[in-house]
Amino acid sequence: MKKSIILIFGFLLSNLGLQAQNTYEGNIIFSSQRVVRKGGILNIEAVMDLSNMKLSAQQMATLTPVIVSNDGVESHQFAPIIIAGKKRFKILNRSQAFGTATLSAEPMYTERRCNDKLQTIDLYLRVPYQKWMHEARLVIKEKVTGCIDCDSGQDEYTVMASILNELFIPKYELSYVVPPVEPLKQRTETHSAFLNFEVDKYVLLRNYKNNINVLTEIDRIVNEIQHDPNLTVTEFTVVGYASPEGNFNSNMALSKNRAFAFVDYLKDKLNVNESLLTVEWKGEDWNGLSKVVAESSIPERQAVLDILDNTPEVILRKQKLKTLNGGITYKFLLREYYPSLRRNDYSISYVARPFNVEEARTLIKTKPQYLSLNEMFLVAETYPKNSKEFKEVFDVAARVYPDNPIAQLNTASLELENGAVNVAIERLMKLDVPEAWNNLGVAYVMNKDYQKGKEYFEKAAEAGVKTAVYNAGQLTKWLETQE
Repeated sequence: MKKSIILIFGFLLSNLGLQAQNTYEGNIIFSSQRVVRKGGILNIEAVMDLSNMKLSAQQMATLTPVIVSNDGVESHQFAPIIIAGKKRFKILNRSQAFGTATLSAEPMYTERRCNDKLQTIDLYLRVPYQKWMHEARLVIKEKVTGCIDCDSGQDEYTVMASILNELFIPKYELSYVVPPVEPLKQRTETHSAFLNFEVDKYVLLRNYKNNINVLTEIDRIVNEIQHDPNLTVTEFTVVGYASPEGNFNSNMALSKNRAFAFVDYLKDKLNVNESLLTVEWKGEDWNGLSKVVAESSIPERQAVLDILDNTPEVILRKQKLKTLNGGITYKFLLREYYPSLRRNDYSISYVARPFNVEEARTLIKTKPQYLSLNEMFLVAETYPKNSKEFKEVFDVAARVYPDNPIAQLNTASLELENGAVNVAIERLMKLDVPEAWNNLGVAYVMNKDYQKGKEYFEKAAEAGVKTAVYNAGQLTKWLETQE
């Protein structure tokens, strides 16, 4: 049994001064060692087995535990442990009772040794933690008195070669989610055509005002999609709008006729399949006006919005706008904002074919909208995790899929890895998915808000995120070692 203790723990005090008759003989075995650092306190526990120790009636062994730093510079000495023979123990008790004891320090324990009997002492050492205690030794300084040839000096024995090994450094894991494969990559692109028409007319003239530039851009967009072998167009929708000046019914008809004029251009000039075309007209675009005013900084901004929001009758609404601020505001609206409301919005829906990784690596730089999130993720995995290319893929994913929680989550994970903690927190707070809670836990720990970090780890763990269980354990273990 003694041998197994030596092999497993290496904490044997052996050959403690084997002497002739009437001297201290035998061994003390230290077992069941346990070292725990909790908060700012270091606790050391062990069992001292005195069973092989022999002391004469007059002898006394003073055992002083000392923590010594690895370089020998720092140390902490505990109160001594007194082991005494029968007569010496009585003398010690008597002197302590009468206050005449001559011991150099108040002992931690005073124990009478009963030779040839099993005898143990539970050792508890408690000391404020200091960093030098890592890799420090626990030694016992032993002095035996009470015999002629055993008062020569003090011996020192190592009980623990390293009471604390290396400092615990927590390692937290971020959640990256592999996006699911998208069976059918249905996409829709929406554009606006700000075409100019003669007053109250709907004939589309290519060379009228700026139309040639507008139509050139439309030609480019439509032809590019229609002739891309990677795409199959499934629908083409045109919606006509008018600005809200003049007669309501006339504007409704005008938006219809100008929408059909644009459709005719798409069919006749760009060969858009008529069966794919859907035409709508909305008349006066009050919603569009409200939006541009809300985003503006004009002095009467709130007054205009109040009229738009609280005057359901169109005729009365127009009258209020015209008379606001003596008509100055209306003239500004008519000049600056109304032209953009006269337009045709057109949406092209198509299906993109699946792409392999090599194809996707090229497309992500030119046509990222053709790729699924899964295809983008596979591209990212072809680059080193800390590379510029890896980061760029996730930036593109977040931009192309601003409302997709997986895209935002993965981008936030990358931001955390790059140290952009507050940016990541702002992104993650908008997501209501368990993996985001785990990453918020990491983010708050990085910001040294350990309580919030713990709360988010626990929330994610309750939702079944295994990484959060691991992270919570890392945080708990680290907190236990802090002052």
